[in-house]
Amino acid sequence: KQQDAVTKMFLWILKSLGDDGTRCKRLCVLTCDTMSQETEIHEECGIGIITGCQLFGMCNTARQELPMIPIQYIDTEWALRTENTKYLVAEMFRLASFGHNNVRILNKGRYVQRKIHSKPYELKPDMILPETGVIAISGGNGALGLVMGGWLLRKAKEQGGK
Repeated sequence: KQQDAVTKMFLWILKSLGDDGTRCKRLCVLTCDTMSQETEIHEECGIGIITGCQLFGMCNTARQELPMIPIQYIDTEWALRTENTKYLVAEMFRLASFGHNNVRILNKGRYVQRKIHSKPYELKPDMILPETGVIAISGGNGALGLVMGGWLLRKAKEQGGK
């Protein structure tokens, strides 16, 4: 019953924002122990721990459907120590990465899952090989060199054997 109410309310909020994106500049969703992996937390809370789980997925979907509104998802532990509250506040008011992360803040640290739009990183025009010079491949254990070397040879053949 509670999970249904939470889902409907969040869906209503997202629908309102979809109708008029100017209603909200930034949206922060805060849950407690949704991402918990500790056995004792699950034994104590039982199935009630999943009440906020759907918010995680809904935030990910909303980021795609409402790209004009930064949506930050933060999950924290129930017994977050007072001295660690500053990290929670910092996450809520962070300017540079707000809306690009799913964050779990614990007493033992901060865990971040980065979420960014792929548009700036999507396939660009093919690389045009230089007429002269050297293309150096470094790093890895040799497999990268084999793969990249093969790719460079195929590109050179496609571009007229440069």
